Amino acid sequence: EGFTEALAAADPDVTPLERIEMLWTHTVESFQATRRLWLAQFELLAEADRQPELRKFFADIQPEAHLDLAGIFHGADPATDEKTSLTVGKLYHAILIGVMAQWLIDPKTASTGQELAEALRIVAASIQPADSAT
Repeated sequence: EGFTEALAAADPDVTPLERIEMLWTHTVESFQATRRLWLAQFELLAEADRQPELRKFFADIQPEAHLDLAGIFHGADPATDEKTSLTVGKLYHAILIGVMAQWLIDPKTASTGQELAEALRIVAASIQPADSAT
């Protein structure tokens, strides 16, 4: 089951936090089902250090990946606000790579969807809104 199916199966009345938990849970489950694919991603990243063409390829597709991740995890629409979509997508990309590394190293101690959602909730609650900063 892909992200499109996971999104379609999601209850439209869930909260943003519940949506994040559901999607991260699905993502972590996909690591288990397609471990070799995720491992190949890291192997390609290491190879990109030795092959400038491969590095350029990854650099060229990163913005699209960021936009896609912002849409999947945050519901962001790049047509409405591309800058915000890219910024949010970069955060989700960083989290995705980190969780992927955790899972490849030790699936038993890697973050779960529930833990990621709770961590994001805690961090978000501790951050002062930008418009009230002094």
